[in-house]
Amino acid sequence: MDMYYSMIKGLKDEQQQVVTLKVLGGYTHKEISVMLGKPIGTIQWIYNTSVKKLRIVLSSILIFIAMTSYGFVDRLTHYLEIINVFVI
Repeated sequence: MDMYYSMIKGLKDEQQQVVTLKVLGGYTHKEISVMLGKPIGTIQWIYNTSVKKLRIVLSSILIFIAMTSYGFVDRLTHYLEIINVFVI
């Protein structure tokens, strides 16, 4: 749950509410529109916009992980090559 809330903290309050109702609450867009008193098209727009923003956040995290992982693998390979030279 902490990770979920840290991911959505970059969204506006209304976006957080819609995403949380949809993802965690399992409500349909229609049910959310009734709860919030907004047209269903507005709810769909808010949800889709929020998901696009979250994709950007997730992509950034994945790129960071990939870059740091590559650096780790590169250093490990280099280290193993050095050890291999001394062993042979």
